[in-house]
Amino acid sequence: LNIMTKNIIKKILLKLKPIIRRLANLYKIKLLPDTQAEMNPGINKLILKSPEIAIPPSVYFNTMSGDITIGEGTIFGINVQLITGTHLNRYEAVTKGEKLHQVPKSGRDIIVGDNCFLGSSCIIIGPCVIGDDCLIGAGAIVTKDVPSGSFVVGPAAKVKSRYTK
Repeated sequence: LNIMTKNIIKKILLKLKPIIRRLANLYKIKLLPDTQAEMNPGINKLILKSPEIAIPPSVYFNTMSGDITIGEGTIFGINVQLITGTHLNRYEAVTKGEKLHQVPKSGRDIIVGDNCFLGSSCIIIGPCVIGDDCLIGAGAIVTKDVPSGSFVVGPAAKVKSRYTK
């Protein structure tokens, strides 16, 4: 198929998508999810402060151990991962009286502020709060809170600069 034909088919399918979903629900047919958010809802929830937030299908949300809140105007690169799930290590298990490698059900929330940009393939590991107006560089691994107005980069993400309005 040429590119023009593919684009026409894509537009038609996008228009038909809500109708197909309704019919599938009516006849109890399970469809594959559009995004990882639908595929891995865990036991907690994903909270979007604005319905206009565009989330690429490659973005992965793990809400096994906490909620994830995304602020207004936040933009996602591809292959971003937000992970609340963890396994208890030996010290945590003994301290809490739980089994080794048990997955906690809460307490590892991730909050992303308003007007943030999460670069491609960055990983956010909860619990952490990313303030408003932050830029998380591509491939960064964030394991701690990030102050508002920060630009963070690196495999062990470090604040490189901050700005104030």
